[in-house]
Parts: sequence; structure tokens; C-alpha cells
Amino acid sequence: PVRTPIFVCTGAEAVSSVYSRTPLHRRKDLVLMQNGVVRTMLPADACPTIAGMLRASGIASQVVSSPQSLDALAAEKLLWATCMWLVCHANNAINVCQIHDSPPCQQQLREVVSELLPIARLALTPLDTVNSNTHPL
Repeated sequence: PVRTPIFVCTGAEAVSSVYSRTPLHRRKDLVLMQNGVVRTMLPADACPTIAGMLRASGIASQVVSSPQSLDALAAEKLLWATCMWLVCHANNAINVCQIHDSPPCQQQLREVVSELLPIARLALTPLDTVNSNTHPL
């Protein structure tokens, strides 16, 4: 029925197709759950409502106000996933909980983050503000 959420779990590459195939009168009911970044699919007025529904279900959610904020969160997510993957696989494919329970793995994680975080920050810096003497591209 109309005004009943339609939960869709898909990759970012399929969001546009799902949206375009959804009947116009049901598009406001779409709730896109995926492991990527949805940039323009949700109407701005629907975002707080969807975020509230997610929070009520115990799922962390954040509504961002600018493309730059979204880019920063996407970079943070990518950095987290990359660092965790590296440490998990460097330690015989342990899981994330095991990393947090192991002081040596925590140290590895800190080292990987300290190495990759400056790169992520540089990637988010507008090119016209990057000093080519300090950061050659």
C-alpha cells in the first residue's frame, strides 16, 4: 500500500535502475539500504524521516547537508573498510571483533590508519588549495 516503506537492498550501481523502475506514486516510499553512497536519489524532505526510522530500529544514520560532507563520510567509510580488511587479512582472516580484542591487532590498525589517513585527507582537499611543493600530484 502507498505510504508503506519499500525496503530495497542493492549495490550503488543499481540504485538508479531501481528508482526509475519504481512507479512514480511509490518513489516516496523507497528506502534504499546499501553499502555505498546514494547521492541524489532521495528527496531532501524524506531524509530526516528515513533517518528517524533507521535510528528507531537501532541503525545509525546521518543526514548530511552538503556534497562535501557526504564525500568526507564516504572517504571515512572507505578508509575504515580498507584498514579493517588489511588488518583482518594480515592476521589469517580474523574478524573485526577479533581485531578489537587483540592489542597487537589494535596496534596494526593504528599504524595502517596513520599511514592512510593523510592520503584520505589529501584526496578531500580541493586541488587549488594543495601546495604542489608539499604534495606533488
